[in-house]
Amino acid sequence: MSRSAYIHAVVLSLLGVLAILSLAYVCSAAALREGDRILSGVSVAGVDVGGLSAAQAEEKLRRFAQEQLAGRAHLRFGQRVFAVKLSALGFSVDVQPAVRQALRMGRRETILASLSERVRVLRSGEQIAIPLRVNKRRLYAALEAVALSLNRPPQDAQVVVRGSKLVVVPERVGLRLEVAETARRLLASRPLLGRQVSCPLIVTRIPPEVFARDLRDLEIIGQFTTHFPPWQTSRVNNIKLACKIMDGTIVPPGGIFSLNEAVGERSWERGFRYAPVYSGKKVIMGIGGGVCQVSTTTYNAARRAGMRIVERHQHSLPVHYVPWGMDATVSYPSPDMKFQNILDAPVVVKAKVEGSYLTVSLLARKGAKPLLSLAQGARKF
Repeated sequence: MSRSAYIHAVVLSLLGVLAILSLAYVCSAAALREGDRILSGVSVAGVDVGGLSAAQAEEKLRRFAQEQLAGRAHLRFGQRVFAVKLSALGFSVDVQPAVRQALRMGRRETILASLSERVRVLRSGEQIAIPLRVNKRRLYAALEAVALSLNRPPQDAQVVVRGSKLVVVPERVGLRLEVAETARRLLASRPLLGRQVSCPLIVTRIPPEVFARDLRDLEIIGQFTTHFPPWQTSRVNNIKLACKIMDGTIVPPGGIFSLNEAVGERSWERGFRYAPVYSGKKVIMGIGGGVCQVSTTTYNAARRAGMRIVERHQHSLPVHYVPWGMDATVSYPSPDMKFQNILDAPVVVKAKVEGSYLTVSLLARKGAKPLLSLAQGARKF
């Protein structure tokens, strides 16, 4: 090739490059000036917004966000799943920042940067995420509602009579939802619009005081029986009701049994009726008359079991069901009859009425031993 032909070819090549660059510049400049159409290949929260104006993209994304916020987050605890609407959890979105970010794609400070980004987006696409915003007050309120369904108090193991046998009902561990910690965990997962929101619930397990293992191989450690006149129907009603309520009460090691706490207030609404009671040196009609016989029977069973008597008061007049000095009067909320379990195992209080006889038995695990610190301080009233 001659020198002149070579120079001619070089010139043509340069002109071609200049033409391409000029065209690219013009196209890029036009795109930058246009500024209201999103580059093809751009998606926001999985929604294709390429070729849309800002207003069109915002409208499309708002409709999508409304559908998504009507969906449900999945809050998990073990096999339980609580499905709660995202909107109910206080989540919302602002689509405008994402639309502005989408509009900036392919429109950078320099032509080369803009061209490079356009080529990349057209070739591989661009995904823009929208973080969910949250109203913490609504989030906490929603989690408190979940807690109402999830929370439960611990339940001690119990002893029930079935036929002629004592049957141990296993304990149940309590549950408490840690609302603040669950909220922090949920927000730390950085939930995004268009993605399933799922989070484990942070739950504290609350152990009971009495376990089934503590109630196996029970034996009677103290028992006492008293007689009552069967024709005094209102008094018999009160005795039977008090026994039914307190039957099966469990006193943990070192715990204190209170007759008033075990039976509760004696009221007409709870089924108690008027019967003779002592008031000073007089006998009057009082609601709950007869509960003192339950208290006295329990007191003597506790004495025979070697329990520490914490509180006990004598009647102002003799009673017919025990010798003088062996009774224990009560009245809600005071005076009370209390004893303390001095054993290293739970004590079960069993009360039953058969015919015209009331029997209270205290049961404990075979081989249960006294807690020395309590046994040494035991008192007899």
